[in-house]
Amino acid sequence: MSREALQNLYITANHLFHEGKQVLVLLLQPGYDEEVLESFPHHRVEKTSDPRRVLYLAAQAGYVISMRLHGLILAAAAGTPFAALSYDPKVAAFAKETGAYYQELPGDPIKLSKAAMYGRFPDWEKVEALKERARRSFDLALGEAIPVKRPHGRG
Repeated sequence: MSREALQNLYITANHLFHEGKQVLVLLLQPGYDEEVLESFPHHRVEKTSDPRRVLYLAAQAGYVISMRLHGLILAAAAGTPFAALSYDPKVAAFAKETGAYYQELPGDPIKLSKAAMYGRFPDWEKVEALKERARRSFDLALGEAIPVKRPHGRG
């Protein structure tokens, strides 16, 4: 991640903190995100790759700003409003598909802060449609992966 992007995330976090918001910097890829630690010396930081922990934290949050696709997916699953800071086309695609606010790196810290503070929500109908599509895909994949054995001679 560029220094400018980290600086903009830090400005966003500080702005939200000074507006009375609790800020948690969540590192979803320990081993890859350590450079981020140095950029947020005054904020609570947690490192985890456990999706259950991320889901729990997302459900407790008032708003999630994430650069990671999994962070966005788990925020959506938790029903927590979210915005994306896109470093990768898949992150932007998820934000667009859910109607969520997003920016390309390096981002604009003032606009990102305002999205969080003033409730720039995703389109929850689009989120629900995406969840339903994921359920159907999962059911289809699971149904094809596990053949049902029927005993011979039984109808």
